[in-house]
Amino acid sequence: SRYRCRWTGRLNLPVHLQRYLEWLERKLATTTCDTMQDRPGDQALEDRVLNQTSAGHLYVTFGRLLDSILDGDIEAGPILDGEQGTPEHAAVQHRQLLCDQILDKDKALHRYIDALAHKTPQMRILEVNASTGSLAPQLISALTHHGVDGTETHRFSLYDYTDRSDRCLQEVPERLAALGRKVAYRVLDIDQDPVAQGFDLASYDVVVSAWVSLDVGGFDFCLDRVLTVK
Repeated sequence: SRYRCRWTGRLNLPVHLQRYLEWLERKLATTTCDTMQDRPGDQALEDRVLNQTSAGHLYVTFGRLLDSILDGDIEAGPILDGEQGTPEHAAVQHRQLLCDQILDKDKALHRYIDALAHKTPQMRILEVNASTGSLAPQLISALTHHGVDGTETHRFSLYDYTDRSDRCLQEVPERLAALGRKVAYRVLDIDQDPVAQGFDLASYDVVVSAWVSLDVGGFDFCLDRVLTVK
């Protein structure tokens, strides 16, 4: 396709973009538009998707900027954060969809969490930057044991749902709200020292996050902060 030819030879990409490009190549190799009746031209098709839904607006905007992303001129993050003209609520929906897929019950991570909860049913869990796309609903599903009599046992003692500000904690997943005191809602800026913000050293069994901003020191810096409480 014209897209595959355009990206051939980009060998100096960062590792995460190389993996994305490899995934995209596989998708292009298995995707066909033959079933679409009266397929419009590329521009007309983009315009139709762009104006149909907010999610379509996000996908088309991302696609139109893909060359600039692969060239290193712009970052993909701001697009998925609702910038570059993309609707904020569409970006949130997209991030949450990815979070749901990460912990789908058929995925290895879901099975791992289930086994971990069986081994340590009183786990303490910390979720970082939860409001940007929370793993909580699917994670709680993996942590819940369903008895033959229909009862549910939640195999953890505490779930700390955190974000950078109180404003970000105003809306929480309905599944969490039903768990009462097992869930705490706390402010945590992971770019700052967690201990200075009231979090204890080595106090969590599991720390999760789907979307962490790396504004200050990059991934290693962020990981170091997380490991102080793990």
